[in-house]
Amino acid sequence: MRGLILRRALQAFLTLLLVTLVIHGALALLPGEPMRGVFGPRRPDPEVFDALRKMYHLDLPWPLRYLNYLQDLFTGDWGNTLPGDVRGAAYVGPPVTTVVSAAVPSSIRLLLPALIIQVGAGILGGIYAVRRRRERSGVALYTAAVLLLGIPVVVVAYWLQMVFAWNLDWFPTIGLTGWRAYVLPVLSLALVTTPLTILFTRSQLQDVLLSGFVKPARARAIPEQRIVGVHALRASLGPVATFVAATFGQLLTALVIVETIFRIPGYGHLVYDSLLARDRTLLIALVVLSTAAVLVMNFIADMIHIAADPRVREQVATKTA
Repeated sequence: MRGLILRRALQAFLTLLLVTLVIHGALALLPGEPMRGVFGPRRPDPEVFDALRKMYHLDLPWPLRYLNYLQDLFTGDWGNTLPGDVRGAAYVGPPVTTVVSAAVPSSIRLLLPALIIQVGAGILGGIYAVRRRRERSGVALYTAAVLLLGIPVVVVAYWLQMVFAWNLDWFPTIGLTGWRAYVLPVLSLALVTTPLTILFTRSQLQDVLLSGFVKPARARAIPEQRIVGVHALRASLGPVATFVAATFGQLLTALVIVETIFRIPGYGHLVYDSLLARDRTLLIALVVLSTAAVLVMNFIADMIHIAADPRVREQVATKTA
C-alpha cells in the first residue's frame, strides 16, 4: 500500500508539472501584450509600462519566465495579479494566494453539497432504477436522467433563477446571503452530474446482477432487495467512486458558469474574470489548483476502490509484495 501511495504521489507531481508547462506555454503563445490591457484606451507612460513588464518578468524569454515561475511556485510564491488600474505609477496587483484564498471558501460551500447530492441521489437513484427497471417509475427515472443530460448547465441555472428567484421570489437572485442563497446554485451544479451517476450506477449494477457473482446469493434465497442494495452495490462502489472522481472536472467547469450567473465571488467567477483580464499569473494558479483537486479526488476514488473490492486489494498486495 505504501508503494501505491508513493507511485500515486509521483504521478500527481509529474502531472502538475506537465500542466504548468502546457498552460504557461499556451498562454505565452497568445497574441498581444497582456500588460497593455491594464491601461485600457489610454496611452501608457513608457517608463511605467517598462517597469510593469519587468515586475511581471514579461521582458524575459519564455523559458526563463517559466523557470522563474517554477522557482516561485515551489517556494510558495504564486506571484501577483495584474494591477487593475495605473495612474502614473508602477505597482503590482494583490498576491495570487490572497485572491484565491478569499474566493475558494465560497466555492467549497457550493461543491460539497453538490457532491453529496451527486453521490447520494446518484447511487440511490441507480439502485431504484435497477430494482424498478420493468416498472413505470423506473423507466420514468431513467428517461428523466437521460433528458437532463441533454440540457446545458447554463440553461438549467438560468431556468432555476428565472422561475424560483425572479417569478416566485423564493430565493435570492445573486450572491450568497443566508442559506437560501445556496439552494439554486447547488441544485444547478448537482443537476449536471447526478443524472450521469444515476445512469452509471444503474448500468454497473445491471452488469453485476447479470454476472455469476450473485448466483450463490440467489441460491440461498436471499431477498432481491438485499442482493441489489448490499452484494451488488458493494461490488459496484469502486467503479462508481472512480466515475464520480472523473466527473469532478466537469463539476468545476460548471462552477464557472453557475458562479457567473449567480454572481458568486468564488473560484469559478475568478476563472471568468482572469480570462477577461488576461491575467496569466492568476489563470495558471487557478488551473494548477483545479488539477490538484481532480488528482486528490482520483486518489480518494482509488482508495475507495481498493477498500470496497477484495480482488483489487489482492492485486495491489501482489504488486507491492
